[in-house]
Amino acid sequence: MKRLTPINEHDVLRQLRKGNETAFETIYNTYYQQLIGHLLRLLKSTELAKEVVQDTFMALWEHRERIDESKSIKAYLFKIATNNAYNIFKRAVHDEKVRAYLYPAIEASYDHIETQMLEKENEQRFHEILQRMPAKQRIVYTLCK
Repeated sequence: MKRLTPINEHDVLRQLRKGNETAFETIYNTYYQQLIGHLLRLLKSTELAKEVVQDTFMALWEHRERIDESKSIKAYLFKIATNNAYNIFKRAVHDEKVRAYLYPAIEASYDHIETQMLEKENEQRFHEILQRMPAKQRIVYTLCK
């Protein structure tokens, strides 16, 4: 993945504003994976994340003339992507199909977190009980298990 320096980014944005497809490809290749990772944390769905990234880059291309060359393109892209993701959640409130698609993915991620928390709590309890045991009993238990 190619990194854009502030000076290089300024030039790339100037070229993008003129409709240069190579500049657009440079931005796409630089930020695609970062946007996917960001959106996966929000949406918990690879398909939705890819769709939102595509919508984000479409918006970038369609509104390229309004881009401020002095500002970070990364922040601009992440703001568009985040807003698009939030719009999906807003639609989910009213759209049964979107809600049916989103909720199982979100619940699955919470189950994973909940399971980890319970495991950690159980481990802490186990160590507390082990510490309360008499020394000889603890040694016997440790050697046995």
